[in-house]
Parts: sequence; C-alpha cells; structure tokens
Amino acid sequence: MSSSESMRRRIAFGRVNRRLPEQLSFDRRPFADDMVILAESHETRAEADDREWVAADLTLDSSGDFMTGVLGFVESELRRDFEDESFSWLKGRTDTAEGASRRTVSPFAVDLRDDRRWVAFAVTSRIPPTTFRRGFSVALNAAVLGLNLWPSEWEVDLVLQKRTVQEWIAEHGEVFYFRRKVKLTNPGREIEEDRAEMRALAARSKEETFKASYGRTLRLQDSEEFIRKLDGVETGDLEVFLRARGPEGSEFVFTSDEQPEHTFVPDFGDNLDEGIDRVLDALREYSERRAAS
Repeated sequence: MSSSESMRRRIAFGRVNRRLPEQLSFDRRPFADDMVILAESHETRAEADDREWVAADLTLDSSGDFMTGVLGFVESELRRDFEDESFSWLKGRTDTAEGASRRTVSPFAVDLRDDRRWVAFAVTSRIPPTTFRRGFSVALNAAVLGLNLWPSEWEVDLVLQKRTVQEWIAEHGEVFYFRRKVKLTNPGREIEEDRAEMRALAARSKEETFKASYGRTLRLQDSEEFIRKLDGVETGDLEVFLRARGPEGSEFVFTSDEQPEHTFVPDFGDNLDEGIDRVLDALREYSERRAAS
C-alpha cells in the first residue's frame, strides 16, 4: 500500500433490496418509512457468525433523503504489557480488553429514495465488503422480524459496474467457467426472462453455469450475449463468478462480491462523526452520478 493510500479510507457501495417470499410486487410502504421505523425501534441488532452486530446511531439528514449510522461489533483482545525490569515481552502482564475499535465499526449511509436505496460504508480490516453485507443484512432483518414488518426478507447486496467484469476478462483472457446467480428485487430493473422462470417455479434465485470444453475457453469478450447476462450487477440483483487459467496450472478467480464499486476519502481515524460525514458525502455524489447515467 502506498503512503497516499494509507492516508485514505476505502468507501464501498451496495444496495438494500427487499425480497418477498412469494415473489409478489412490493408496493405497500415506501422504503424510507420502513427505515425510519427500524431506526426508532433500537432493534437493529442480531447475532451471526459468533458476533453480535448492532446498527446504531441511525439518523436522518436534513433533507430526509439519507440515513446515516454506524455498524459494528464488540471483540475481546488480549493485551500484553512490556516488562521493563526484565526487559521482556514474555514476562509482561496480560489482560483482556473488550470493546469495539476502528477495526470493528463502520460508519455508513443509505439513500432512502425507493428507486435508489444505495448504501455507502467504510471498509475496515475486520469489516471488508462481504462482512458488512452480512452484518447489516442480519441487523436489518432482526428488526424487520421483531416488528413484524412486511416483507421480511431484506438483503444488502454489493454493486459493481459491468466494465469491471469486462476489464478483468480482458486481463485474464483464458476464462473457462462462468456462473451467474439472479435474484428477485422489488422495485428494480427487471431481468424479464430469468425472473419469469423464477416466479413460475416459486424460486427465490436462479443460478446458471457455463463451462468451456476441456482445454478451451469461453467466448466472452465482445459478446453481446455475455454483456446482456451481466444485467443486474449494477443494482445488486446478480452475482458473478469467473475462473480463468493462469500460468503453470494456476487459476485466477473473479467474484462480484469482492469487486464492489468503491471510492476513497481522507482517513478519519477514530472520529466516527467525521467518518459519517465523509461516507454521506461519498454516497450523495455516487447517487447523483447513478441517477444521471
């Protein structure tokens, strides 16, 4: 990592999608209204993966279009004092400290408008994008279920641009495996044929796999059919997995969850108030750019 990157914080982007068990059209209550109910409930906390996730400090901005907050978990850490008299780390006293740190808390912001629902969050060493996705999803769903809101299946999905996938393929040309997973969302762009099949079968998702013949590669570059099959990655409705041959029998792997759209902001250290402001500014800019595209 360069010195300039070490003085910045990575901000990644996702989207909150509300998915219904029966795949019906969602039109009962605006997303913003549900989020305000969740914020006021103080029930956005849940245990998952041996951690208790808490989404707290949920606050509307002055426009009412954005909500900010902090997602985090507590961890125990063994600390060791240095023993001066013996000049030894081995003989130093140890104790356990419990609490959250800048590694385990992530300021975030959500665009509450129904046609957007974008999320921006600060990436940390203990909360990479996939971990934030998991933690925020379980915290939201715990409150949704506890309050008996409808629908009950909410997901935080990471988003990326089609060109990110295309650029990876151009760099790793010998792609022999391509898997896509399509999910329903309400409201959002329709992936008509896939979703018609899912609704007919009462399925929540659809996976499709393409494998090249032994020793061959898939024709993905400059393929209009392949580009069409990427519809949905920019709204969190599609997950993509690719495998390409590398030198001497090695492989390169691409997963959409590990390549979300992101930007960088000046590092805010342990100052969560400043972090919230930085993340909110990044989300406002991102949301307007997406609306203009």
